[in-house]
Amino acid sequence: MNIYKNIHCRQIFRTVVLLLLFVCSVQSTWADKVIFKMSTTKSETETVSNGGKIDGSTFADVKYGTVTYQNNKPDKAYEAVKNSLFYFGTTDCFFKIELDEPLQMGDKIKFASMPLNDTRTTGVCFCKTDRQDKTYYVENTKTTVADIEYEVPEGLNEIRTLYLFRYQGYGTSFNDMTIVRPTQEIKLSSTPATNLSAGKTYYIDADGNYLETEPESYIATYKCTANGETHGNKGTTITIPKATEGKYTVVLGGCNQNTGTYTISSDNGAFETITIEDAQTADCYGT
Repeated sequence: MNIYKNIHCRQIFRTVVLLLLFVCSVQSTWADKVIFKMSTTKSETETVSNGGKIDGSTFADVKYGTVTYQNNKPDKAYEAVKNSLFYFGTTDCFFKIELDEPLQMGDKIKFASMPLNDTRTTGVCFCKTDRQDKTYYVENTKTTVADIEYEVPEGLNEIRTLYLFRYQGYGTSFNDMTIVRPTQEIKLSSTPATNLSAGKTYYIDADGNYLETEPESYIATYKCTANGETHGNKGTTITIPKATEGKYTVVLGGCNQNTGTYTISSDNGAFETITIEDAQTADCYGT
């Protein structure tokens, strides 16, 4: 297989998404992207009235969003911070978080050092409105202080304003909250090794199947300009739909007759189009 040309290497480093292209499986050590974080180191008690801002305060650090502390009693202030922890004063108290960018399914919401209250379970509800709703929640079911993680489900996808309530009527607190977006690994291959119809779009699902009819969800499309004499495809274009910031690993393989260029692109301009010249892979005879 020929190596990438210098201009293509420069393109790779310029891409917004740090796209990595290989012809074999790659283990990544790139860090996940932090899309929100709130933390405090204030040991003294801080009472906050209804609608009081947390971001920009002297007792908390907020990145990539804004946070207000709210309750259903506008004339009363509750303890929002004490002992270097954020607190829910009552079930009616909540944190309103307005994110700089919306949640995506698969994001990880992490709470550091969520303690129990008198050894009872504590937890946090993730709500779409300013009313407690237990549809989406995470609990600390450990017998001690624990780091808690919650994976954003489809029901919270694209949510930009998130309301945090405590799950139960017990004291709930946490050291800090971080939302991270895991690096995105899209493992494609040029299989099946037999010819695909020239000029036709195939939809590749998460299991690596090449489908002729567009499914409800897919990770990429695959299209070739011509066929090999007996097998393999030429002039392949792979498009990643709705690409976002992050790192993508594209795994190519399956047939050394897949000659010509491999072009990797996004359908929304999230990263520059990248081309690999003569991206031949392993022998596919007998498969």
